[in-house]
Amino acid sequence: LQKSLVVPGLGPLPETPVHADCKKARVSSPAVASATSDGYSVPSLPVGYFKGCIIVMMGPPASGKGTQSKRVAKSFGLVHLSIGDIIRDEIKRGTELGAQVNVYMSRGDLVSDELTLRIVLDRVSREDVAMNGCLLDGFPRTGGQAADLASSAIQLDRFILFTLPDETVVSRALGRLNDPMTGEIYHMQFAPPPPEAMSRLVRRDNDLKKEVVQNRLNVYHSQLSSIVQQFQGKLQMVDGTASVDEVTTNVFKCLTAALDVRVDPADGKAYTFDGFKVTHTSYQLEDMRRYWEEAMAKESD
Repeated sequence: LQKSLVVPGLGPLPETPVHADCKKARVSSPAVASATSDGYSVPSLPVGYFKGCIIVMMGPPASGKGTQSKRVAKSFGLVHLSIGDIIRDEIKRGTELGAQVNVYMSRGDLVSDELTLRIVLDRVSREDVAMNGCLLDGFPRTGGQAADLASSAIQLDRFILFTLPDETVVSRALGRLNDPMTGEIYHMQFAPPPPEAMSRLVRRDNDLKKEVVQNRLNVYHSQLSSIVQQFQGKLQMVDGTASVDEVTTNVFKCLTAALDVRVDPADGKAYTFDGFKVTHTSYQLEDMRRYWEEAMAKESD
């Protein structure tokens, strides 16, 4: 495998320097898991383990990233930030950024990538994120936002990507139920609501029709390649089809294991193995694995 490993359809990948994994120096032994009553175990980590870390949680609609973000935030004390909540908070507080958002909304326009990034950068620069770290739930959403984020002053620690088949996404979305009182999301098959909440559950407008869900999914797929290209040295993939508790356990493993980042001698760029798989999909998996273990391992040494 030579330089042609880079998939032509994705275009040139950005230059990505190899950054030291901020967890590698902190963990000298495997994290110890402590049992919880929720069906999954939370690793016991040193105080301040995620201090200052910024982690992206990305996936298609109804992939479970919101649920998992809440679990991770609750388990480790990270700040859970969704772009919708951040923007609503700016508007509610009457900030200058919030006023600029209102201009877009009053015209019925989408908020520009530039303004969205300014809002995100402002939020992650605050003291609670510096002290506890944060999860960016669903941001970036476009290739433009990803490129701007990658070239900004902040540095991501991890990029967690939830993967699942389109038909599973559609099925989940069409059966999704929202609790307006608590903000919790349920599904009669995968995550049944408690009996006392049944009478107040509602469905979001964009979850009512298969065509609408499919369109959102198409938009997601159209942007995903250009997003992932920016973070192939931070990417870790999680199978979103597993049970909720199994997904949580796998996310915890992704967050607490040291990143194995290697430089491809063919292009001089840094990859995790997941990042390598996603950006080199025209090659057989076994060929990728052999190349990773041989040529890229030598380069890393």
